[in-house]
Amino acid sequence: FGHVAAAIYGTHLGAHTEQEWRGFLEVWQAADRLHGHVLDALQAVGLPVMSFPPSATAACENGEIISLAHEPILHALNAGLLPVVLGDVAFDRQRGATILSTERVMGWLVDALSPRRILLAGDEEGVFARFPLRDRPLERISRLDLERLALAESAGTDVTGGMAAKVRWGLNMIERRPDLEIRIFSAIRPGTLLGAIRGDEV
Repeated sequence: FGHVAAAIYGTHLGAHTEQEWRGFLEVWQAADRLHGHVLDALQAVGLPVMSFPPSATAACENGEIISLAHEPILHALNAGLLPVVLGDVAFDRQRGATILSTERVMGWLVDALSPRRILLAGDEEGVFARFPLRDRPLERISRLDLERLALAESAGTDVTGGMAAKVRWGLNMIERRPDLEIRIFSAIRPGTLLGAIRGDEV
């Protein structure tokens, strides 16, 4: 949704001109549309979801989060609600604007929320040693694997770094919190996401 517009306008690199700010708004609108579909789907099955968009709660400097309101998310969880965050645009003190991937948002929240597992559900079956051949899936990934293999970024347009960035981010999270489990998998087949949430092997 938002990646194509972001690539056209360079929103992840900043915004200063009128055209770049219009691009910022276009990326926000695209991300918001996708987020609306996700919320509608969750509400349709009766989940008590509430939206927490980073564009309204995050402050950044030079592309890095310097603050993001997590207390309202904790209140929502304590009330039995399901908070939903997203990859989003954000205002940046130095660049004017930037883009926060969902992983970076979760990276900020991980210390406040102390999750046991993080599930990264996408369209790829997992991480492959040879992409796009998809002939060597990796069951587990270490820092050594990352140095040894040339992991591709993404098959499509992805201004936040695609699969390679997800793997680097995941390894950084594990180094910070060794008790954390992170899974990267495809959620295209019906039932796979539910199985992953239940703890099944996917």
